[in-house]
Amino acid sequence: MFTERRKNRFAERPNELLFRCLEKDDFTEWHEWRDDNENAIISLRGARLGNANLAGTDFSRVDLKAADLKNTNLAGADLSEANLIGADLS
Repeated sequence: MFTERRKNRFAERPNELLFRCLEKDDFTEWHEWRDDNENAIISLRGARLGNANLAGTDFSRVDLKAADLKNTNLAGADLSEANLIGADLS
């Protein structure tokens, strides 16, 4: 059974959760949300994620089309089936 806090946290949109995790530099909540919502369609099209530390983050099946990932640490990130068309990975 979920705690009330966990239910509320998982009710928010995934992009809001991701940006909150970025601010804290802790992706525990993101990974918990992904585990509980593995079939969710997540669109981060055009997201500005440049210079972020996203090492080890699960971005599988995430739409990152035209996202700014310039100078982003993606070491160990799961990008399987992610849409990276037009993303800036420089």
